[in-house]
Amino acid sequence: MRKTYICSLGFDATSIVRLIGEKGLAANDTIILVTTTHTHPRAETAIKSLKDFAEKLNPKSTIDVIRIPETSLEESLPVLVQRIRQEKSRGSNIIVDISGGPKNIAVALYLAAALAPADEVHLTSEVTGERVHLPLIPIHLLLTPRQLKVLSMLPATLTELSQKLQVSKPAVSRLMARMKEKGLVTMNKNRYEPTPWGRILLYTQHHPEAAKEDRPPIN
Repeated sequence: MRKTYICSLGFDATSIVRLIGEKGLAANDTIILVTTTHTHPRAETAIKSLKDFAEKLNPKSTIDVIRIPETSLEESLPVLVQRIRQEKSRGSNIIVDISGGPKNIAVALYLAAALAPADEVHLTSEVTGERVHLPLIPIHLLLTPRQLKVLSMLPATLTELSQKLQVSKPAVSRLMARMKEKGLVTMNKNRYEPTPWGRILLYTQHHPEAAKEDRPPIN
């Protein structure tokens, strides 16, 4: 089966080289390096070394670089989830490694792997050098279809949601209370609004193909 490696990258490419060396790199395989938008000479050197490694191991393989902001999960998660889903649609086995790079980038990649979801996620211990196969939290199961629909309607008042959903206000109030417990919505001046986490789940589950400019601004 075709493989796609998606790896967070900092200054050291050792864990990525080891993973790919053990699992192999075939002609149709792809390596995707996820790094920060802030370039650094050592990071660029690591990217070049991995490109040289892939070229020597299998010149017919593909290597790409995704640069995401460190400080905005709302921006980076949809990008990563979309790319994972694209690779899955091409029949790839998705192998994620979050050993390298800034912690924010690694966390974003792990969450994207859970949301897409990926097939495998690996983390190499900085202390022992041992590689651990991480379980994936089923984040994609957090939302019911009704909750996803409600998120797409926000911001809205209780009355507006009742009218749009064509259900009673008490029923909507109970639904919103459950969504608030999940950290999906908040109340602002009698209007329900999605939390940053609610927006992330909405973008990645409801509009995975949406481009950045098509999404509403995030305050």
